[in-house]
Amino acid sequence: EDFLGKRRIIRGSGFSAEDKSWLDQQLLSDGFFMKKEISADYSSEAALRLSEYSNEILDKGRQAERAGISLDTFLAAYEAQRDLESDKGKDGQPVPLSKMKKRKTAIDQATPNLKPTQRRQVYEILGISEKVW
Repeated sequence: EDFLGKRRIIRGSGFSAEDKSWLDQQLLSDGFFMKKEISADYSSEAALRLSEYSNEILDKGRQAERAGISLDTFLAAYEAQRDLESDKGKDGQPVPLSKMKKRKTAIDQATPNLKPTQRRQVYEILGISEKVW
């Protein structure tokens, strides 16, 4: 079983967030199951999913949370835009700002209920260029 499978077992248990973190440290972070250190946050489903990407992404989620944006909303925005690629021109080169425009559109579609100020904060946190706002 891989470490994410083991983490899902812990996530599905009835343990508190503190207990889940302790179990994670004891069972998963010994290097046997994991090739790299990943610190899981079991405080909510969204926090866990963000921490499974990386601690940096979880930190960005926490930044959004401090701005009044829920982790669930930030997770939706992040996942909507994370795998997008640039359009290619006739010469095979990336079209300028095409990826950025796609990312912005994906965020907008994934988070229709955000206020304009919150949406701008999500753009800033996820590095969306002001040129496409």
